[in-house]
Amino acid sequence: MKFFLFLRSVYRRLVGLPYIGTVARKLKEPVKTYITKRYKKKNSTNNNYLDMITHAVESLRNGLINNEQAIDHLNTAMNDQHEFTANQDRRLDMITNVIDALQGKLNGVTSNQLDRQEADVIRDELFQRLEFVRAETLFAVQNQSHKAYMFDHTSSELDPKVKNNQKLETMSQAKEIKINIGCGHVFLNDYLNVDFRELPGVDIIADLGKIPFAENTIAEIYSSHVLEHFPKQTLLNSLMPYWISLLRPEGIFRAVVPDTEAMIAAFANKKMSFEDLREVTFGLQEYEGDFHYNMFSKQSLIDLLTQYGLSNIAFTFTDRKNGKCFDMEIYGTKKII
Repeated sequence: MKFFLFLRSVYRRLVGLPYIGTVARKLKEPVKTYITKRYKKKNSTNNNYLDMITHAVESLRNGLINNEQAIDHLNTAMNDQHEFTANQDRRLDMITNVIDALQGKLNGVTSNQLDRQEADVIRDELFQRLEFVRAETLFAVQNQSHKAYMFDHTSSELDPKVKNNQKLETMSQAKEIKINIGCGHVFLNDYLNVDFRELPGVDIIADLGKIPFAENTIAEIYSSHVLEHFPKQTLLNSLMPYWISLLRPEGIFRAVVPDTEAMIAAFANKKMSFEDLREVTFGLQEYEGDFHYNMFSKQSLIDLLTQYGLSNIAFTFTDRKNGKCFDMEIYGTKKII
């Protein structure tokens, strides 16, 4: 910079001299151009430095944002854990209260007054209430480890994917959406076939607890040999309430399951081998989703559908031979509220 100031000073002196001043004036534009280029070059270098600094600041800012997001996720996880621990504490309190209440009952009765029948009643009441608390606690533990637990190999991170948009659009326009959940390799043409695997004939890939439909929009939910694949508490506390919520008023829930009573009778009458009974009862167990966790009688199925507010409950068939299995189909209608 001092050099440029020096040149400008010399130039001004030269301009004032005879003859030389004329030459100096002719040099004004080239010198000005030279100085401008040098200034721009220096300014460009400064701009590069500014860009580098800006980029570094932006990177730091993004790093801080990512750290904040990580902290938010950690806080959410910690809050979930705190909530889970609090729920467990409440359940332990329930157990303590049950024991205290029954102990109070026992304290009110002397050993001479306490006959066998009274003791049996108190014992049964204790077991029933403790069994309820145990089942609720195990369900909470299960859902803490497997959020939205479906089959063992499925994940709540599986985002639903519609493969057959044309079929979905046709049914939506007709307001007659029918879904076949857990279809596997057996798909139905008049239904949207839903499975977590991308198999031939599957129209929607989704977990059965995360099907891409709003509440009160489905005309019919059909399942064939699906309910037995879920633990009792998962079916009762998660899946059945969710599926029924998807049905529109007067929508139909229809399910085919193994007919346990028919199979036990067939085994007792030597019409079914033990190996076939065991295979149908517990599943082939060839892959993680091929395990059976549940079994049903006719009355237990009626009770299941009744529990979730379905009406007009009836069987399409029972005691039907289906390969090695005997199965039955039940259906019910969602009430208009």
